Amino acid sequence: MTLSATPMVEPLPNELIECILDNLHSDISTLLKCALVGRAWVNPSQRGIFRKIVLEIPGIQNWQKVDAYLKFIERLTVSLDENPLLASFVKSLCVSRQRARGEASASLDIVATAVVQKLHDVKRLSLSFRQSTDLHLGLRDALAVMLRNPSLNQLDIIDCHFPAFTDVATLLSSASYLKVLNAGVTSRNWDLPDSSPEGSTSSPPHSISLNTLQLRFTVNTGSDIDPFVSWFRQDSCPFDARNLESLEIDCIRGAFPAIQHLLGTRLRELTLHFSPRPHRRLDPTFDIGGLLGYTPNLRSLHFKSLSNIEHPTIVSSICALNGSIFPLQYLTIDLTIHSDYIGPWAQWAAMDKLFEEQKFPLLERVIFNLSESGGSGIGANAVELLIPQLPFLHGSGKLMVREHEEMSLAVSRITPRRTGPTFS
Repeated sequence: MTLSATPMVEPLPNELIECILDNLHSDISTLLKCALVGRAWVNPSQRGIFRKIVLEIPGIQNWQKVDAYLKFIERLTVSLDENPLLASFVKSLCVSRQRARGEASASLDIVATAVVQKLHDVKRLSLSFRQSTDLHLGLRDALAVMLRNPSLNQLDIIDCHFPAFTDVATLLSSASYLKVLNAGVTSRNWDLPDSSPEGSTSSPPHSISLNTLQLRFTVNTGSDIDPFVSWFRQDSCPFDARNLESLEIDCIRGAFPAIQHLLGTRLRELTLHFSPRPHRRLDPTFDIGGLLGYTPNLRSLHFKSLSNIEHPTIVSSICALNGSIFPLQYLTIDLTIHSDYIGPWAQWAAMDKLFEEQKFPLLERVIFNLSESGGSGIGANAVELLIPQLPFLHGSGKLMVREHEEMSLAVSRITPRRTGPTFS
């Protein structure tokens, strides 16, 4: 349920909620589909409450949103107090806040804390805030307790700023049961902790085994290696990222050694983001074949934010696989067409030849997502320029080309991982 300042209808009476819970608590599937819960005319503080709660803590300067937020929290708290069983159905919690200012902002955190403390079976926690120090201590403590719950296995920490990376490490080190980590944070001090952060309830080294990891390089740290990756390589780090099944990461100049550390025989999905910033272009020596050599069971490979300026490097790297056979099933390429650089399209023909030679015998689909930068209209001809270079893929029905609206070249914010192909 997303907080809205729009007028709200009367909430369902708690007696009706209690009746629903009494009759459907053992049938989760039916409960989640309950029309009284899912229909738009149900009060937002109760719509979807059996699955997900969103706490959007507003800025104190917007009194209309503050008033709506306080009423929302009050209704939610009453529902949870009068129907304790409700809390057990909440599996996802999102907490976001605007920049805090003074004691009035702290009071908004305090009422949110009362809700967080009532939820004990949350599986996914999503956090987004401008400054970690803005959060009231009580709310920070309540979130830390939630991170230690055995039920919590997924954490999204997005667009968050921490004074130092040690603060990030302290927060994450308490999430002992985490399986999925989606991180995009900023900091003014990226110095890595030499050992477990002092005062933290850190798990033992390499005791938190991740199976899904998303890392986005959100700030220039003066290094070409994501601080998270460097932390994962430390002996004292509580995370074990050596047995990942799915990895999404920025691929920038000099990143190959760091990425290599995260690859393994269990990896089945790999998504690489390529920075659009000129000073962080792809390293010409980047070796896709080398990456695949570490991932013998890879099924899905996705290149994101790739520009037509850089694609020859990718094509030549793929074509240099030297006869190796890989079990790849899906290849997805998000290609941005620059208005001042059209070619050379013919280089894609070499990749088509590689697929024709059955170097990827299990290949089911190659997907191109085309977008344009610059607004010159050149991108409108991209499909006509690309398809003739891929006769085998096109003729075999394995090629899919999709045109997208113009996209900004700014680095996008990290988003929750979407469901991809299911592999047997």
